[in-house]
Amino acid sequence: MSLFEGHRFLIIQSAALSAAKADAIRKHILSAGFDDESAIVTKKDSELIPLSNDKLVNITLIVSNTTDFVEYQLAEELMIPVVREDWVLDSIAANLIETLRPYSPDPKYFLSSVSVCCAASVCQGDQDAVFSAVRSFGGIHTDLLSRRTTHLVAVDLDDEKCQMAAAFNQACEKEAILIVRPEWVFDSIVSKRKLPESPYAVNTRDSAAEPVSSSLFKGQTFFLSEDFNLSSRVLSAIRALVEQNGGTVGMESRANCCLAKYRAGEIYQLALDEKWALGNLNWLFWMVLHQEWIFPGKKLLHYPYPNTPLPEMENVVVSVTHYRGDSRLYLQQLVEIMGGQFTKSLRQYTTTHLVAAKPTGDKYKFAQEWGIKCLNHLWLEESYAKWELQDDSSSRYQVLGDKLPVSQSVGHVSLEVQSQKHAADSQLEDITNSQDVPRKKQKTVPKPYEITAILTGCDKEFSASDLRNLNKVGIKVIEQPNSSLNCIIAPGVLRTEKFLKSLSKSPKHILSPKFLTDVLSILDSHKKIEDFDKSKPKLEKYNISKSIKFKTDPKMKELFLDPGLGAQNITNLLQNSSPDLFESADFYISTTIPGGPDLISSIIKSFGCLTCAVVDKKTKSLPKLVAQARYLLCEAKDTQLQNQFRKLAADDRFRIVEWNWVVMSIFNAQLVDRHIIDEN
Repeated sequence: MSLFEGHRFLIIQSAALSAAKADAIRKHILSAGFDDESAIVTKKDSELIPLSNDKLVNITLIVSNTTDFVEYQLAEELMIPVVREDWVLDSIAANLIETLRPYSPDPKYFLSSVSVCCAASVCQGDQDAVFSAVRSFGGIHTDLLSRRTTHLVAVDLDDEKCQMAAAFNQACEKEAILIVRPEWVFDSIVSKRKLPESPYAVNTRDSAAEPVSSSLFKGQTFFLSEDFNLSSRVLSAIRALVEQNGGTVGMESRANCCLAKYRAGEIYQLALDEKWALGNLNWLFWMVLHQEWIFPGKKLLHYPYPNTPLPEMENVVVSVTHYRGDSRLYLQQLVEIMGGQFTKSLRQYTTTHLVAAKPTGDKYKFAQEWGIKCLNHLWLEESYAKWELQDDSSSRYQVLGDKLPVSQSVGHVSLEVQSQKHAADSQLEDITNSQDVPRKKQKTVPKPYEITAILTGCDKEFSASDLRNLNKVGIKVIEQPNSSLNCIIAPGVLRTEKFLKSLSKSPKHILSPKFLTDVLSILDSHKKIEDFDKSKPKLEKYNISKSIKFKTDPKMKELFLDPGLGAQNITNLLQNSSPDLFESADFYISTTIPGGPDLISSIIKSFGCLTCAVVDKKTKSLPKLVAQARYLLCEAKDTQLQNQFRKLAADDRFRIVEWNWVVMSIFNAQLVDRHIIDEN
């Protein structure tokens, strides 16, 4: 099989890619085993008459060292990848198809060389925002660290991924993976260029932003829905991005635009009633990237997502063929948001549908032999737009390749409704109806478990289908700690934001991730809930204390007052953890505290602290004391700040403590006497 099998190339000659180089590229492609010389078209960028839509839509990849050619805008609309010549050379040298995005010649995709991973210390809402931003401006993102990761976004260097990245860098004897705060991504977007990373080290609060302003959002006031679950640092970054482009972020009483993640909630309904422009962060980033205002319903993934999956998608497993770059990513997102599974590989007994751009290639051949349904992308797009799984036997979805009109190219389907309000109302009604039925059943058929869990620090990825199966047996996995949480699932005792905040909810269990994998494994062999209930895993078997060596693990000395108590430490923690742990203290947090004062404040507040103020050595006064004592949280070496705090605290009762004091207090469910720098 040829390395470039299935491709149809358009090579653009220009001042940046001479006729001789263009011919050399053509010969390189042929030398790699590509035997269809007619599928390589060469064209000068100076030719004023562009290729027709019908011809261009059949092109799968454009090789050009510049975007200054007639078809470029149309290529973007058709999601046809445009890459520099070195993509061809590097793919041949590696004997594999290299990732397309890093080879974009378009300067507006200034993050094209970036591959981002987020540490567990970055909350899920911030991770989603970072991934959307990086993806919009040309980069790629992954959930796991790899050799190709260029940037790890983090807010706490104690995070396990930070330690892995540091070890990798040490082995490479260079900073192969740069560890940066989330602000680096958003400040780069505000500055419209990839900023230097050094000012954005996790233990700093520096900035290198040079905002480039525009009037794109002039007259627009955005309201940001809370359903994004963003930290204050990322909320500030989004606000700065809107303001830099001429808009404002305000209260709902002044808004005429709304940014929301889901099609649910009071604010979403208000936006519909008031007929505001209503989109998500993908919409915002797209407009900033293109400096163009568009209706958010024009592109499917610009409108808020439904907040529950399509029930009919539960057993749907989709693979694709002959879709590359952005079009492939787009189809994957549609599948996953609807609640199906997306797989790169075609599997005979599990893949249910193959979405094919044309009826050729190995995947298509085996799909035909194995009886897997082969459809065009319209089936996915129209199912999403109507929020109803379309009939996959319809002849409309059987048309493949050149027979599909240009007007029906991938990405051209919008929300098929007369108005946003009608669409949302009907979709919300469908969602509500689909939820009502199982709720009634749940009252008569109790589930094997009653667990609301949060996952943190887990290497294992759980798909949307996994989470639905877990929910069937009473295990609900949530993204952020809330009052219903009663279980933490983690590979050990961690100091991550999620783990610490979850302890403030007084959970009943801390379990190993193996609990979930064993539940899913048993579910695979026992399809009926009644059968599963008889052999369900016992919770005590997965108690995290069973995998901890309390007496020999040095980390346990940093967390517990008496590691010699062994597993009793976990028992005491679960019995005594309280959301009121810090209610007797007003906290003042150093601007240079590792992890940043925003993150640290959010953790402390989750344990009942009412006052959290940020201070530095230049602070002139402290607010009126609300609790029983003032606490300064800083590093031991920050003597100037400590001296200033002593003066400002005057005769008030105070303590100066390190971050480890907070951590130990949380894990011992009491205010400890360790890591205290000073007190009166």
